[in-house]
Amino acid sequence: MKTAYLFIFITVFFPTIFYSQTETIHLKNPSFEGYARPELVPEGWIDCGFPGESAPDTHPSGAFEVTNLPSDGDTYLGMVVRDNDTWESVSQKLVSPLIGGQCYAFRLDLCRAKEYVSASR
Repeated sequence: MKTAYLFIFITVFFPTIFYSQTETIHLKNPSFEGYARPELVPEGWIDCGFPGESAPDTHPSGAFEVTNLPSDGDTYLGMVVRDNDTWESVSQKLVSPLIGGQCYAFRLDLCRAKEYVSASR
């Protein structure tokens, strides 16, 4: 009987333990903390936008009449899409690699400003 239980444990639970991704991949500055001002990407993040276009903003700076409050911390990242088919984006190098064939979950808070006052080219 003990052998049967050991066999079930090895065949059912061992592969799950061995192959599951239990390590959390941490981001640098995940809540986009930084100095609130236009065209300033928070520390730990890289502007990946289009050449000649503006960088994302750190809010709430009062710029563009954006008044939303952050859901975590003191600041957040603001990004726009433009009428010339460009958009703002950011990235960062992960501290450990993603592994193919694994499932990953992440959570983020998104919102849209009620007002966004900015000139278009």
